[in-house]
Amino acid sequence: MGHDLRGMTATWSRQYAKADIRLISATLGHSDTKVTERYARVIDQEIVAMLDKLPDLSV
Repeated sequence: MGHDLRGMTATWSRQYAKADIRLISATLGHSDTKVTERYARVIDQEIVAMLDKLPDLSV
């Protein structure tokens, strides 16, 4: 599987299927999730959505 296809598979699996990084890693045949994390790109919208879910701790 080419690098672009691996990246697309990893990113879409995270973004749309909400798949666990370990499952994606096994699907791509990686022995270490660190390798998979390089392929699974973090989408800026995902970061904003995650931060919006955190409680407001301002005083």
